[in-house]
Amino acid sequence: MLLLTPSPLGPSQAGPAVRATRMADHLRTVGHQVELRSTTADDQPIVEDDFDVIVVQGRSLLDHRHLHRSATPMIVDLYDPFLLEALHRGGDDPIRRADLIEGARRTLVDQLARGDFFLAASERQRDFWLGWLASVGRINAATHAADPELRHLIDTVPFGIDPTAAAASDTPLADAHGLDPADPIVLWAGGLHDWLDPLTVVRAIDRVRAVIPDVRLVLLGAHHPDPEHDEPATLAAIRAEVEQRGLADHVLLHPTWLPYAQRGAALGEARVGVTAQQADIEARFSFRTRLLDHAWAGLPTVATGGDELADYFASVGAAHLAAPGDDAAFAGALIEFLSDPDAHAAAAAATAGPRSRYRWSDALVPVLDFVATPRRAPDLLDATLAPGIESRRPEIPRGVSRAVERAQVHLRSGGPRALVSKSLKAAGRTVQTARGRSAPRP
Repeated sequence: MLLLTPSPLGPSQAGPAVRATRMADHLRTVGHQVELRSTTADDQPIVEDDFDVIVVQGRSLLDHRHLHRSATPMIVDLYDPFLLEALHRGGDDPIRRADLIEGARRTLVDQLARGDFFLAASERQRDFWLGWLASVGRINAATHAADPELRHLIDTVPFGIDPTAAAASDTPLADAHGLDPADPIVLWAGGLHDWLDPLTVVRAIDRVRAVIPDVRLVLLGAHHPDPEHDEPATLAAIRAEVEQRGLADHVLLHPTWLPYAQRGAALGEARVGVTAQQADIEARFSFRTRLLDHAWAGLPTVATGGDELADYFASVGAAHLAAPGDDAAFAGALIEFLSDPDAHAAAAAATAGPRSRYRWSDALVPVLDFVATPRRAPDLLDATLAPGIESRRPEIPRGVSRAVERAQVHLRSGGPRALVSKSLKAAGRTVQTARGRSAPRP
């Protein structure tokens, strides 16, 4: 098997790389030969005939366009609804925002037109992707005849939880921030993306410190390991909020993206894990993997509700939920977990439920079934259906044609001055990305 991820591999990994790495590890343990590559640092040609199955994430298929012509069965991992995330990218530049959203849409449709088997992270997410598959013609007579429930076309493969217990051999948070080991740490253990809402947690900590003066909120994820990601706008908002409220001793931005091998130790230092999201369509179809990390470490969670995973955690008693933006409710839940040993112990014990439900050995069953007997999707082999599906693939300009397309948009929108300004900013991002990709491949 070949697994392609668009996210950098190495000591510091974002969600797509973590998922690809863990999938590869488990598939190897059950006897499959798996090659894992990141397209951010890999310019080696792919000889598709060398593999029985190819798995792609994100923009990996764009980076290897010839795979559209390959006869090798392809799994497309749709666990990350990046189109909905793109709605929050681009800052206050409306042209770049529109450009990123359109690029995400084209990338998605390009994948949907080629995949033989698709993975969703949850049943709710699967419903979302079924609508997309219908829109590009993939729900048709051939795929329905092969399986009326369409599980042969798209099935649910969530993240899993490592079977070994979280190790707590060192103290990366206390060491980095000079904390007393007795300080109650509230941990934000993932990225500070613009579609999330860490500001509600910061405001909640302002309330909590009045009751628990030595509380510390540590925010990981300020510096994304992929240089293509802009600094999130929420980072400046957090700094401003901390300064305005005098929270410098209570809200701590971790200086680096925490190496993946240290996440168990960091979770072990914390008393409560937190995550918060906006009242937004992205939240409804999200799958917040940091909640699984909390369960792995036996850590009670305070979160906003609305997504499938958070609602499940609350239903088994492993989490308290607050409405989006409700910092008072968030603070109340934190105070309960931090000051009531019985409440903390009960929630920690309840994390056994998610640990049992979300095991990699169970999560990957649909993938194991597929790779046991790899197959092409019947509609992509159908002489009547395949041409119509192929015709729905969007044109995705590359190189010079892409630059010309962007230049025309900027020129129409703001004239020559806007064109020059945006071109200089784009050149700066290109240099930054190139520097990040020039590092030795791990």
